[in-house]
Parts: sequence; C-alpha cells; structure tokens
Amino acid sequence: MLDVRRNIQTGIGGGITRGQHRITKPIIAAISGHAIGGGFELALACDIRIASEKAKFGVFEVRYGLHQGDGGIVRLVAIAGVATALELTLTGREVTAEEAYRLRLVTRVVPHDNLMATADQYASMITNNSQQAIRSAKETILDIVGRTLDDALRLETINAYSSLGDFSEARKRLAQFYAKGPGTEKT
Repeated sequence: MLDVRRNIQTGIGGGITRGQHRITKPIIAAISGHAIGGGFELALACDIRIASEKAKFGVFEVRYGLHQGDGGIVRLVAIAGVATALELTLTGREVTAEEAYRLRLVTRVVPHDNLMATADQYASMITNNSQQAIRSAKETILDIVGRTLDDALRLETINAYSSLGDFSEARKRLAQFYAKGPGTEKT
C-alpha cells in the first residue's frame, strides 16, 4: 500500500518531474518514440517539446487502474486545457505526433531523421539570447499560470525589473542592434 503522506512531496513516480519547473535553464524534449505514462509526464514537464513524426503519446495509466501522479494531470490541463486533459486521461487512447501538435502537446513535429538537428537548432536560438532574460522570462511565465490578469500583469513587471538588474546587458544588446541598422536582424 502506498504511504500517501510520503508521496505527497515527491509524487507517485518518485518525483522525477516535481522540481523540473524550477530549473532555470530551458529544457527541450526531443521525442522519437512512445511517450506514454511516466514518459509522457516527463515530456510535459519540459519547456519545449519537439516530436518525431513517429512519436506516440498516451495516458495509459488508466488502463491499469492508475492515473498520473507526478504532475501529469496538472501539466496536461495547463498545456492542452481541461477538455483535452479529460478526454486523454479518461480514455487512455494513443495519440499520434500530428494529433499531439493539434492538441498543443508538442511545439513542433519534424521528420524522424531531423529530430535532433531541430532540437539543436532550438537550443542554439535560446543560447544566442540573453541568459538573464531567458531565466527571468521562464520564471515569469511559470509564475503567472492560473493567476488573474491583474495579478499576472503585476508579477510580470515585478519579475522584469527585479530579475534583469540594471539593464546593462539589454542596453548593450540594443546598442549593437541599432548599430547594425534596419533590416539586418537575423530571424
């Protein structure tokens, strides 16, 4: 029998995803096969999810008398909404990569052979940005989930001004941008 009090802090799966949202660096999932059960929960805990066209997803726990217990329901609701979370969790059906994209479970679907190159491309785009701004933006996004609009707007401003320091990096990056002239910004 599970000791509920012992599992509250870590979740049923041992807490593999419990603190992942506190990791300041962005986490990119490159999903190439089956992301079911705990694997799906782990993927949902990542900031960006890129799937191979061969990837499959599912909440199969219900087939075996269980349901998500390591943050899977919470993240599924936050990412895809209540209706999708209910439908996938209650049916336990398999979802293809293309449907996962339509349901907003993944950011992008790519050919299987391009999966890691695409994940690397995303990582490069992120590392080319201000790491201080990346950390602050990630923290802010996660802080505002579920809050009222007024509260979210307040937190966004507080985080921007308290996390970004004296804005010296922003001033330097903007000066470099303006020095290049219009139309020279890489996308």
